[in-house]
Amino acid sequence: MSWFKRPPRYTTINPPEKKTDIPDGLWMRCENCNEMIYKKDWETNLKVCPKCGHYSIMSARERIKSLLDPGSFEEKDSSVTSVDPL
Repeated sequence: MSWFKRPPRYTTINPPEKKTDIPDGLWMRCENCNEMIYKKDWETNLKVCPKCGHYSIMSARERIKSLLDPGSFEEKDSSVTSVDPL
């Protein structure tokens, strides 16, 4: 048993955690190839992965917007609903 403890020869210093200031929603992961894609490029490419060509689901409004010229679509009778749900 020793009366005095020797100090450690080397000490470890942990570096501080680096925090990035990247806002959420700028990047997304492809469902097929798991590659990181810049979301603006993905939307410009009509929701098709530029790496593997995987198509993502588009809503009806997004598809109409991609097919027609800006400002040329005029929706008529948008309040009409079906009486029979089947």
